[in-house]
Amino acid sequence: MNSKFGSLLACPKCHAAIISEWKCAEGHVYPESNGAPCFSIDLTDGTKREIEAAHRSFSKTGGFRGAEQEMGSNWSVEYGSILEDIAKAAGNRNLVFVELGLGPEYLSYNLATRRPSSLIIGTDVVTLPETPWGGPLENYFRLECAMQSLPFKDASVDIIFLKSALHHAENLPRTFSEIRRVLKDDGAMLAFNEITRSLFEKSDHSDAHRNGYNDQSYSVSDYRHAAALSGLTMKLCFPAHLERFFSSPPKSEFSGRKTKIVVLKLIKKAHLVWLVRLVFPLIPYLFIVPVKIVFQPSERTGVSRSSK
Repeated sequence: MNSKFGSLLACPKCHAAIISEWKCAEGHVYPESNGAPCFSIDLTDGTKREIEAAHRSFSKTGGFRGAEQEMGSNWSVEYGSILEDIAKAAGNRNLVFVELGLGPEYLSYNLATRRPSSLIIGTDVVTLPETPWGGPLENYFRLECAMQSLPFKDASVDIIFLKSALHHAENLPRTFSEIRRVLKDDGAMLAFNEITRSLFEKSDHSDAHRNGYNDQSYSVSDYRHAAALSGLTMKLCFPAHLERFFSSPPKSEFSGRKTKIVVLKLIKKAHLVWLVRLVFPLIPYLFIVPVKIVFQPSERTGVSRSSK
């Protein structure tokens, strides 16, 4: 076990340090799955179904990477934009990064190649049999865990990031309490491309649920309330990819949406982007759009793992 990686880990059951190969000081031992330590505890029925669905996806598409590539070439551009945002937030500092909802591993693995002096840890409830993007890296590690029970010591992580994953949390207050617990006081969580429930439309996850995925439908207010309870402030941001979207919106993005005609007429001209920027704080409340959300500690709260 890498010493720097191991020094960050804590037992999700008793909070004791991990002292050897996935064994804590109190004697709790954790197995490996696909070469990654498995710290998943207290899994809900929904999360268990999601793990089964992910394994079915592996056999059909070649894993998360195959599923992402079905989206076409745009997804790599989108991921590249997210990596740029993460780099801006981190600056030139050597930090500890944790990704929640590792998925195809593109973000974490490529962040590790770009920042060799930082430590990058990718987490998910299920991991790929092997990293699909290249060989092992000295500063990149994977592990399995649920968002509501993170196997890290208090105040040990600089930046948490995730893409289209926060809505998988079944218990937002508990999840945010864990995130606040492991974040350093000057740390941050960056949530990219979260689809929020709007005033007029509910994000439709029926297909995902039929396929076994545990997608929830949260509003901006839900996130803001849960974050505040856990000692986190929340800010909605206007990401670059969304500005491109508003400048020249692809019709396919609104396929089947009730609001597509109204929204497309409103934003089809590039010179209206300034108007969109002006009213952007209201947009996620009114329409279903992908948003970037930044969460930061408001103060040291002393939130424990047992917080619900």
